[in-house]
Amino acid sequence: MELFTMGRGNYTEKDIREAARAFTGWGYNKEGNFTERPKQHDSGTKTFLGKTGNFTGDDILNIILEQKSTAEFITTKVYTFFVNEKPDSGRIKNLSEDFYQSGYDIKKLMHEIFSSSWFYDNKNIGNRIKSPTELFAGMMRILPMDIQNPENITVYQKLLGQMLLYPPNVAGCA
Repeated sequence: MELFTMGRGNYTEKDIREAARAFTGWGYNKEGNFTERPKQHDSGTKTFLGKTGNFTGDDILNIILEQKSTAEFITTKVYTFFVNEKPDSGRIKNLSEDFYQSGYDIKKLMHEIFSSSWFYDNKNIGNRIKSPTELFAGMMRILPMDIQNPENITVYQKLLGQMLLYPPNVAGCA
């Protein structure tokens, strides 16, 4: 049986199929809101990561969250986005253990990262350069900006050299 690796968890082809069965009946309506369609749900017994039962999508998500590898995967993503693109395995191991024990309290994880002394080490400061879109979104959140004409946002994005949903092409030109 083929083995799939998602994040740091290993899932067999059968695990993937069984998980997909558990999510049957999940969808969205015309307004884009989540909806469950019980009559379309596969209510048969499923086996996922060694557990067997009449699982729903929520059950599958809970089983995935029981895996410590899930906490490590999420912590690694957060660390490489906010701290340094080169993960520090020792720090990630400690952070992910705390994250798992906290019941996936993301606020606690972020506080732990941003208030740590190592976050301000020379190897981490200035390591992460924001794209123009990230910079503009951050400025909008932090600064007391009251933009009367929403079309001005497009002008500001053009001045920064990158418009939302219009990334530069492979030649590096806008």
